[in-house]
Amino acid sequence: MSKECIVVLRALQEIPQKDSCDYIGVDEGAFYLAQNHILMKLAVGDFDSIHQEDENIIKKYSESIIHLNPIKDDSDSEHTIKELISQGYDKIHVYGGLGNRIDHEVVNLRLAMQYPNQVFFYDSFHKIYALDKGFYKIQEDFKYFSLFAKDKVELSIKGTKYELDHKVMSYDDLFGLSNEIEGIAELTIYQGILLVIHSNDSINKK
Repeated sequence: MSKECIVVLRALQEIPQKDSCDYIGVDEGAFYLAQNHILMKLAVGDFDSIHQEDENIIKKYSESIIHLNPIKDDSDSEHTIKELISQGYDKIHVYGGLGNRIDHEVVNLRLAMQYPNQVFFYDSFHKIYALDKGFYKIQEDFKYFSLFAKDKVELSIKGTKYELDHKVMSYDDLFGLSNEIEGIAELTIYQGILLVIHSNDSINKK
């Protein structure tokens, strides 16, 4: 049985909803969930920018808290994802990890590629995750569908505007940008790991 969670990294326009998911708050995201009276399985962060009374609110709404040293080698999101995987979560849905600081966004994209089929990042215009070897049927309500190789990937894809047949894609190849799904896409990955980015833009949404 799948063990899933929703990770919130910062304040959002609305609280994501998904059945049978535990909520995990990270730093500012933990305070945001507590403010909205959402019970958390876990709160993670150094909380150095949060007042003591605010941290008390977080404690009230979380089953457990992991305090991080603000001087560390990994980001809050990396530490949290590794912790959650060690706790047996196999689907980790992360909100608040895209946009804002580009360096943190790059880290999060790499985390998605490190944990294919497990870690998913979302914002108002994107859903991002990675897939490893296998056959997948993909249907998403986004206009654009882009693929990027982590290393060397061989793939086939049908049901898209631009189809591929046993195409080899390397890290440097960019031809996977801005494809479009026509109904249901059938993606076969024969080897390697693909970063998958579903996206809309503010001008032309599907």
